Amino acid sequence: MSSLLAIVQIDELIRLQNDKSKQLKSSDYCETGMLPIVDQGAALVCGYTNDLTKKYDKGLPVIIFGDHTLHTKFIDFDFAIGADGTQIIVPKNKNCDTKYLYFLVLRAAELIGSEGYKRHLSILRECDIEFISDIGEQQKIAAILTAVDDVIESTQAQINKLKDLKTGMMQELLTKGIGHTEFKGSPVGRIPFAWRVIELEKLCTWMGVGIATSTTHAYTDNGIPILRNQNILAGTIDKSDILRITKEFSEENKTKKIKARDVITIRTGYPGKSAVVTEEFHDCHTFTTLISRPDQSLIDSDFLALIINSDYGMNFVAGGQAGGAQQNLNVSILKIFPVKLPDLIEQRKIYSLVSSVTEKIELVEKRQAQLVMTKKALMQDLLTGKVRVSVN
Repeated sequence: MSSLLAIVQIDELIRLQNDKSKQLKSSDYCETGMLPIVDQGAALVCGYTNDLTKKYDKGLPVIIFGDHTLHTKFIDFDFAIGADGTQIIVPKNKNCDTKYLYFLVLRAAELIGSEGYKRHLSILRECDIEFISDIGEQQKIAAILTAVDDVIESTQAQINKLKDLKTGMMQELLTKGIGHTEFKGSPVGRIPFAWRVIELEKLCTWMGVGIATSTTHAYTDNGIPILRNQNILAGTIDKSDILRITKEFSEENKTKKIKARDVITIRTGYPGKSAVVTEEFHDCHTFTTLISRPDQSLIDSDFLALIINSDYGMNFVAGGQAGGAQQNLNVSILKIFPVKLPDLIEQRKIYSLVSSVTEKIELVEKRQAQLVMTKKALMQDLLTGKVRVSVN
């Protein structure tokens, strides 16, 4: 069996089968249509066309390789060729299964790694890679990896469905509440009769900005954590890659310390994204984020972060009611954010309902990450010949 394994250049295995005469420009892409368009972008399908004369007709299946992007796709359905950089690859000879070759090219692309907006096809051609010449074993390897891909795809579909459910649930709960039958008009639209609309400033004991001066000189391995934009996700704090500042610098900025249950909001890049400060980061700092200290007798911190992160909150931050697109969110804008306010009991019920779906999403996303790691390990073992499979 081992004699069937050899190191070859990718160029010995592939043949280009492009058709430039049928290639579409990105300006020709439509959102809907009869024929999907495939290009070198990350998405499997980047658009559609109704011009059936553009259908690729040199045979299927094929491998799409992004000359600029390294994105690699296996295409076994009718399609039209997208914009420049979309390279169509097929096996050079019959002793190579197309799906197996796809996984070889995919692995080679990962080994190459992006070198910016340059031509990667020539680099791919020169890439040395393990090749198993027995076509039966090739097909078995391809079948195993395809089965993992199928599970990854179905898991992603489950994640997407849960995210849609969460979006719809938030829209429903933050507009109609729980069990209300009477509604009234308000400056922000119809709300339950028992709700109020109150500017955020009136619901907080303090609002301000985290450390806004340069902090690079104060970084240290052992010190006070300082949260940056990349640590603040919608509704949670990412604890990876957290920088620390000296205790002395922290004390110099003690009026800007964050407290447990504060709501921190990103100002730039992704303005409006908010999370609640956990006990772990009590008396720590943030870099340039906005800090809201909710009066817990009026509004629950989790509910406040939820409503800011909702479509309603993000639309306000991005322009809408705030007046004009906001590239940089500031305290004065956040202070006037009109909060649709149920009583505390209903606030906590709403948050709990949404949180249950969030937890489910996180659980399935962890499963998805494990599947991706499993696929990488399998590709490493099977495509290098480290683990051989029995055709029978």
